[in-house]
Formats: sequence, C-alpha cells, structure tokens
Amino acid sequence: MPCPHSTTLHVADRQFVPGSEAGEILSIELTPGGFSFSMLDSREGSFRMLNRGRWAAERPLDELVQAWLASIPDHWPYLFAERQRTNIAVFTPGLTLIPEHYFNASWQGQLAGFCNERAGGGAVRADYLPGLKAYGLYLLPPSLPSDLQSHFPGHALRHSAGVLIESLLQDIRSERFGVDLFLHFREGYFELILL
Repeated sequence: MPCPHSTTLHVADRQFVPGSEAGEILSIELTPGGFSFSMLDSREGSFRMLNRGRWAAERPLDELVQAWLASIPDHWPYLFAERQRTNIAVFTPGLTLIPEHYFNASWQGQLAGFCNERAGGGAVRADYLPGLKAYGLYLLPPSLPSDLQSHFPGHALRHSAGVLIESLLQDIRSERFGVDLFLHFREGYFELILL
C-alpha cells in the first residue's frame, strides 16, 4: 500500500550520519493531517534532524500509518536503527482527563466516552499524567499500537495532548511562563488549556 505524502520540512545537522543513532532519542508524532519526527543526540542535548510531512490523501489514521511504516525503508531507513529510546505521540480528537482518585481501569471504556464516540470500535488507552495527577483517556484505531510495536519495539506511546500538558506544567512550575491560558492550533482542531 503506497503512502502518499509530501515532506514539508526536513532539516538535518551536518554532524548527523546515518548509522550513528545509538545515543539518540527518536520522537515521532502521528496525526490525521501528517507526521513529524526528530532525532535528539542525548549526549550533547542537540537535535540532529527534524522532519515534517503531510498525508496526500484522506484515509483513516491506521491505514495512513501502516502505509507510512511500510515506506520508511525507502525514505528514512535510519528510523528503524537501534537507539537509546523511541517516543511516539499520536493525536486523535478527544482526550478525557480523569483525576487519579476517580480513575478505575475497569471503567475506562465508559469514561473515555465523555469526549469520544466509539465509532469503529477504537481501542481505549489510558496515559498517566503525573504532573496533573490524572489519567488521559483516548481512542486509537485498534491495530495501531501493535503496528507501531512491530516496527519500534519498546517505544513509549502517548497522546499528543498529554505530552503538551505535561510539558506546559513543567514550564509553569519552573516559572518559564507567566501565563495560564494556552491555545494550541492544529489543522481542523484547537486545544485550549486553562491552568
């Protein structure tokens, strides 16, 4: 299955040499509109590569990701190299935040229904957000976690909004920002965070 996509940004450090990924951290974001990935050299604390692309066709996210995974050897074979760590964030509309003292794993399907319709029988996932002391519940296409695991064994999988919330909480606690309202715009969506 071909993966119709276009690269909208590709920046690589002159010191990046494919085959030297052992000390690097790969971060990938997958969204209904496209994908992005970066490689961070954890020894030096600097990015070696940034890449962003858009899907050229509108299809279900799991189909797009399956096609993208199949196209990696032709476009970015170094993404499958062994490395220190791989983090994957997936954006799907609707993240339900549940305070940890109200969370019960046996109810997560019903709790996720507050912000999500289970059209297509998505798989319910729960990410713990320690900075917020809450769980973020969301739906993923059922095959997506196993497809990612088969290509990126041992990766960490999170919802993009949870990653954003945890990062903002760290910045606020370190007094990096003096504001308490954040807008994060995405194509077709926006996220409003009021702290």
